[in-house]
Amino acid sequence: GVRQDNGDSIWRGSTLDVEDRKRLQIERDETGERLSSLVDGVPGVVYSSMSDAKDRRTVLYYSPNLEALVGPANLARVLQSDEFLDLLVHPDDLGRQSVKASPGEPDRLIRDHEYRLLTASGDYRWVHSRASGQEIGNGNVIWHGFMLDIDDRKRAEEQLHLAGERLRIYSNSLEESN
Repeated sequence: GVRQDNGDSIWRGSTLDVEDRKRLQIERDETGERLSSLVDGVPGVVYSSMSDAKDRRTVLYYSPNLEALVGPANLARVLQSDEFLDLLVHPDDLGRQSVKASPGEPDRLIRDHEYRLLTASGDYRWVHSRASGQEIGNGNVIWHGFMLDIDDRKRAEEQLHLAGERLRIYSNSLEESN
């Protein structure tokens, strides 16, 4: 303040109403917390990556559930380079994925495949991965997707297939004996 000759003080200044800005910040923080809770609660892995024209990939995001599937050491390697994820795929399953245009949305790409993934215990588990890609220019594609552990389903399908084969063999042997 400035003191006048008569002893009074004159204050000059301004105030800025930051209530709207603070409210928006609180709303943004709450939205982020809800989104994080949603993604963490999904029974699988949510991910985002970018690939270039040569299909070299860069990790943008993997939800925390990936660590439960592949283990902490493998997760650290995947986060350093998405290419490492290919090293975790069973050799028989490499190269089976394909990219196709989404029906009705020619600029949207789809990756949808099932493969076995090496886990922290050294075993392979079946996963289903589906991603939607958006071309962003220069051959670059942003991919957003999910990965679900479908190992129990695949094992049940295999057991069902084997039971069907045994039934067919048994049925054939009964027909031959008549």
